[in-house]
Amino acid sequence: MLYEEYIDYLQNIIRRSSIDKNSSLVRFYQKLLIRSISCRLKVVNKNLVGNSYMSTSKSAISFDDIITLVFNLRNLSVNYSSSKFYFCKRYGSSFFFQTPFFYVSCVQCLWNYSVLPIVEKDSDKFSYGFRPFRVMQDLFMEIKNSFLKKKLFLWIVDLKINFSVNLCNSDWLIKNFPIEKKVLRSWLKLNTFSFQNDLSYPEDGNIFFSLVNFSLNGLVRLCEIFLNESFFTFSFNIFRFFDRILIFTTDTSESFLLTRNCLNFLQSRNLSVKQENLFVSFASEGFHFLNWRFYYTSCFFIGIPSLNLIKAQKSSLNLVIKNSNNVNISWIIKNINLQIDSWIYSCSFLDFYWDLSNELDVFLYKLLWGWVKRRHPRRSNTWIYSKYWNYLFGKWRFFVKDIISGKILLIKSHLYYKTRVFRVPNSIDVFDFNNKSKVNDIWFKKIRKNFRGICSLLYNNQKGLCSICNRLIFSTSLNDFRILRKKKQISSANTFISNLILIHTYCEF
Repeated sequence: MLYEEYIDYLQNIIRRSSIDKNSSLVRFYQKLLIRSISCRLKVVNKNLVGNSYMSTSKSAISFDDIITLVFNLRNLSVNYSSSKFYFCKRYGSSFFFQTPFFYVSCVQCLWNYSVLPIVEKDSDKFSYGFRPFRVMQDLFMEIKNSFLKKKLFLWIVDLKINFSVNLCNSDWLIKNFPIEKKVLRSWLKLNTFSFQNDLSYPEDGNIFFSLVNFSLNGLVRLCEIFLNESFFTFSFNIFRFFDRILIFTTDTSESFLLTRNCLNFLQSRNLSVKQENLFVSFASEGFHFLNWRFYYTSCFFIGIPSLNLIKAQKSSLNLVIKNSNNVNISWIIKNINLQIDSWIYSCSFLDFYWDLSNELDVFLYKLLWGWVKRRHPRRSNTWIYSKYWNYLFGKWRFFVKDIISGKILLIKSHLYYKTRVFRVPNSIDVFDFNNKSKVNDIWFKKIRKNFRGICSLLYNNQKGLCSICNRLIFSTSLNDFRILRKKKQISSANTFISNLILIHTYCEF
């Protein structure tokens, strides 16, 4: 699609001008990108179809309103209060829900397109999370490889930064972030940041995440310069995931020096770490990071999900079945399968996944057995088992026939066979035109195993490219792609598959 290519072209120019330190040219092309109709069209489309709130709003927004919004997306400093709702529960309690104003979400996404090439240019080597093409799986593999390269790390320091408070008072950020000062001040003052984008989607991200990454860029390079000037010879590694900093060292004094150096760096950026958010542990005792638990000895290094993550998955499965009264059974199966897909995406690369997946499958089937027993209290166990379970693919599977579509729906398994892991190298700048084809090829190999059924066949046949715009489909989320039937039908041996195409959701409009 032409407007996608135009956006990539402007982002590449912004990146090159930033490398040349030509600030006036950077600001010129940033304004050109923000004011272009191409970028506005993409922003509005992304916010309409990229999340559940905007997807429900799409039915209430006409095509004329969308075009009007695209042409009126000019007042970039305007702010609106968020929409606030209170949903009542069954027994009188309620929970709070807040959605940012749609116009503000579009404006923040618009600015983020112009800022991302600059932020990515100066990003640290081992920083992950909320960055284009840098996901949690890559971070896990880097941590594991750092221990397996015969580096005997003894001490681990974990720092956690509270950005929701610190960023609002960051004078350094207002002075150095490549954006109009009055726009940034208004956002920081009212804290009008939206968190709409899918974290697995690599292309856009969120302006708040760009602010965080920009604030911490240069931390690893500063520590390396400090050690070279101090003539230290010990080995260390620093990993960063959004607001978490993980430091591996080989000695107590070394960990103290690096921690002090990191705290001084954060203080220079008007950031701080509370005492209770600083954790120091011995590597042989194991350590927690994010939702993972790591164990390390001289012989092996393993990483498994933490107990809290396992409990959260069991609670989410239990909640779906608990809230299934007077609901179509096909809806229950679809929601359970979504929970399982999310779990596989975030945990399938961990160690001992086989044992854990079997444990979760047994737990799920116990929940389903209790649910169908309550659903048919007067039926025998044999009748219930023959109605809801069938022997398929070498094991007994829970199934049901959808009344509306007539299709057979199966409960998926948590079991997932590990395959080769692909990741974008840290040295590649994803906004460089010379690296575009290589990045797309790696990302296609990385996510094609996450598609299932017809989507997997179409995605591999099309080499991951959209049939309309001929650009890569980056996400496996159902909100980001559609399956359509071709207007000109093709008669062949495989008629059904050959007449279907896979496209971006926004290309459907």
